[in-house]
Amino acid sequence: MDESGDLGFDKTKRGTSRNFVITFLFTTQRRPVEKIIKKTFSKLPNKVQKNHPGCLHATKEKDKTRIMVLKYLNNLDVFILTITLNKSKVHTRLRNEKHLFSTI
Repeated sequence: MDESGDLGFDKTKRGTSRNFVITFLFTTQRRPVEKIIKKTFSKLPNKVQKNHPGCLHATKEKDKTRIMVLKYLNNLDVFILTITLNKSKVHTRLRNEKHLFSTI
C-alpha cells in the first residue's frame, strides 16, 4: 500500500495536491516483487545508486525506471487497485475530519 498527495484542502497554499491517491498491490508471493525492485535498483547507474536513498519512490524516479518496474510487474501474478479521491468533491464538513481519511 502506498499513498500519494496530501490531506490539505487549502488550495491557496503552494504544493497542495488536487487528488489523494491510495494504491494497493496484491500478490500471493511477496518475494518476486522484492526481486523486481532489487533488480531495478541494480540496473541504475552507479552514480545514481550511490546518491540514492535506497528505496524506489515513483514520484522521484525517472520515467525510464518507473516503466522498467511496471514491465517487470506485468509478468507477475499481481493485482493493482488504485483509489483516487478528488479533494474538490469532498463535502465541506468532512474537510475538517482528516483523521477519517487516514483510517481508510
